[in-house]
Amino acid sequence: MARRADFQTAVDQFSNWRWRLNNLYWITDKSGRRVRFEMNWTQMTFFEEMHYLNVLLKARQLGLSVWLFQVLPGRVRMIGYFEHTGTGMDGMLDELERRGAEHGYVYGVHNMPHDIKVREWTRGGMTRIEVMLREVKARGLGTVRKIERAYVHDRINGTRRILAKIEFDQAGCIQGIKCLRNYRKDWDEDLSVFRDAPLHNWASHGADAFGGLAIIFTGLAPEPLKPEPKRLPTLQTTTFNDFVAATPAYSERV
Repeated sequence: MARRADFQTAVDQFSNWRWRLNNLYWITDKSGRRVRFEMNWTQMTFFEEMHYLNVLLKARQLGLSVWLFQVLPGRVRMIGYFEHTGTGMDGMLDELERRGAEHGYVYGVHNMPHDIKVREWTRGGMTRIEVMLREVKARGLGTVRKIERAYVHDRINGTRRILAKIEFDQAGCIQGIKCLRNYRKDWDEDLSVFRDAPLHNWASHGADAFGGLAIIFTGLAPEPLKPEPKRLPTLQTTTFNDFVAATPAYSERV
């Protein structure tokens, strides 16, 4: 009986991908020691929940600032940030495609800034949104939506309101977090007062792109998550109540 229970336990464990990943693999840590691999919070999130990703972009003269995020019930999880310069929209899409292949991302909506309707004369007069729609469709990268223009103070106030509902992946968003922390008012030396407009520097690009999320936040719908797989009961995990519930009930007339 004991051997059968041990065998069933082994079958249950090897059938569970979480148990396999956290028990069967060994890696070398930063200090050179051989340790058993255990998934961290970010890796668990990728395996369990990262199926539909949204991208928030801000175009600028020298490049694009891109936030990658996932909408969950009651909160938004920021999982990546990067800035792309030099090769325009094509280079940015190449980077999104590369990340999708590397991490298994499935992109949902690319939220683009209001100036996406500007025409690209090097593309035969097509607007940027027309170019983007054509490219993401050809590459299978989701769809495109334009964010309505908003005053800078509305974006800032909106960002303050939603910050409590935002989760950041520290590793994937390190540069974007630096942008948010260094986004500040511009000081007028002559008048000794702060100007109405924020300081325009390296940090403002990522912060402005994040402000676009605040504008569309109320219209974001939670994305579908995989249901938690139900584990088979074992002798070690079965409670008395589970045993009673699983016992067939019979009735007969006397």
